[in-house]
Amino acid sequence: MTETVDFTEGAAVYSLFLVFAETELIETRASGDEAIRLTKELDSVFTELTEEHVRVRGVYDLTGFDASASVMIWLTSETVDDLQWAKRQLHRTQILGDTLAIESILTLGVSELADEPGGWISFVPVSPGPVDEEFEGEEIDDPDIDNLDEEFEDDDDTTEATPADLEDLDLAADGEAGAQEAILETTSLHAQIGTGPVRLFAAVEADDPGELIGPSLGLLENGLMTVATPRTGRFVTPAELYEILR
Repeated sequence: MTETVDFTEGAAVYSLFLVFAETELIETRASGDEAIRLTKELDSVFTELTEEHVRVRGVYDLTGFDASASVMIWLTSETVDDLQWAKRQLHRTQILGDTLAIESILTLGVSELADEPGGWISFVPVSPGPVDEEFEGEEIDDPDIDNLDEEFEDDDDTTEATPADLEDLDLAADGEAGAQEAILETTSLHAQIGTGPVRLFAAVEADDPGELIGPSLGLLENGLMTVATPRTGRFVTPAELYEILR
């Protein structure tokens, strides 16, 4: 399913993120023969896409992470035309043709992709621009708040976290790099195609779901902040996709 496509060196790489919802209209009971037929049909289309220079980077099970969606498919190619064609081909399969697509995001990659996809993904909109450290906020004239300073003035147990404290966290899978470094190595940035304000998305890939806890730490170091709930899911095969949707 994730056969490597040899893209032209230095060429732009576009991505299409397709999100499908569960629907009660799908027949939930099917014979073993039908399950095999539908799975082979989808697998055949995936192979066809690869032959036409479109890579299926991953199919992800969103079960338990998203109340409105069940599956996400990530396609990559050197041209938008090929991605649009690929989307039509997927919709012609019985298993996806009967499933409602609730989101379709077409983007241009603005950072490099790792050669191989991770076993898990967290895909989230991000906002460019670091936080203004000089902003102190508006002063609030409230005597109750002012009195809090006196109440906790002698409390020696209160400590303040610093950036250095965050850097000391070691959540990397290999146990060698810090959490921020590991996250940045597996994070790709994507700009949505279209005029108007730039809309950026981050795709954080990992081999273990525990590595996706707190990915905003690494993003913040590069002036990015998550601005919505991520779509998080597990890499699955076409056979598993059938089980999820049926």
